[in-house]
Amino acid sequence: MKHIIAYKLFESSNKSDLFPKVEDIEELFYELTDDDIIKKCKFTDSGYLIYPQHPILHTSNREIRSALTDAMYDGPNWENQRHELIYDETFGSIFLDPKNMTSKNIKSFEEEISFEQVKDSMEMALRNKLPYKPSLQLFFENIENGKIPAVSYMTFNCGLFKLEDLQKVIDCLVRIYEATGLRPFREFWQEDYIEGGNDGLIIMVGLNVTFTKTDDITYKNLVEAHSNNKISKEITSRFL
Repeated sequence: MKHIIAYKLFESSNKSDLFPKVEDIEELFYELTDDDIIKKCKFTDSGYLIYPQHPILHTSNREIRSALTDAMYDGPNWENQRHELIYDETFGSIFLDPKNMTSKNIKSFEEEISFEQVKDSMEMALRNKLPYKPSLQLFFENIENGKIPAVSYMTFNCGLFKLEDLQKVIDCLVRIYEATGLRPFREFWQEDYIEGGNDGLIIMVGLNVTFTKTDDITYKNLVEAHSNNKISKEITSRFL
């Protein structure tokens, strides 16, 4: 039986190209904070988005998840194994490639595997001296070796800014793209506030921005799936 590989496996993962340093991205937001357009932009999460036809991370599908992880333990060709739980299809066919998906399917099948979740599951396994790798570590490894199609993501919570500053925020996002290759695809929304009567209407935009670094077709599919309002469409259209 395979044993848990030390935490160094996670640290040595070759992901620097898809995941630039958080500090470098936060620094590119400084112009907005210096001009008092936003108060602060804080990193919150990063990892991979996957698109299984059967939601393997959901507790209601423990049987499929268990069968899948057992197959991953059995050998390097797990993706070619078939199982009755998935109607005798191969395990590899569970995972869809977002490059070939519709926006509706992306929204329906999208699941997140964050690096913090992977770290926590590995650390717990080490503490409990479990003789096997946790399932999240297996998924992570098979994403990185290319057997599970996935999209990288990095999320930053930047709070609210005034609609009148939208172009300055877009210019900042463009600079981030030019410096890192990261493009935003979610989440932007509008909030209206009234101060001092109806004449005091203030329109704010929420910026809990998630970036990705992927090919043009996949990015377009992600944008179509997540741009569900006018503000989102206006921002993301600059990167298509």
